[in-house]
Amino acid sequence: MVDDINRILRRKSSPIRFTYQDRWDRYKSIKMFEIYCKHYRLTSYEQIARCWNGGPSGLYNPATVKYWNKVQNRINS
Repeated sequence: MVDDINRILRRKSSPIRFTYQDRWDRYKSIKMFEIYCKHYRLTSYEQIARCWNGGPSGLYNPATVKYWNKVQNRINS
C-alpha cells in the first residue's frame, strides 16, 4: 500500500512520500487512506473495503466478497 501511495504522489508531482514505518503513525495512516480513496474514487464502504483488501481492482475480484461480508457484518453490529 505504501508503494502504491508513493506512486500516486509521484504522478501528482507531490513532494510528500511515506515510509513503511509511517504505517504505524495514526495521522499518516489516515492520510494514506484518504489519498488512496480519493485517487481511486472510492466512495462506498463496499468499494473501500474490497479495494483496500484486494488492491485497485479488488472490487471486481470475487475473492474480496468474503472480506466485504466480514466488514459489513461488523458495520451492522
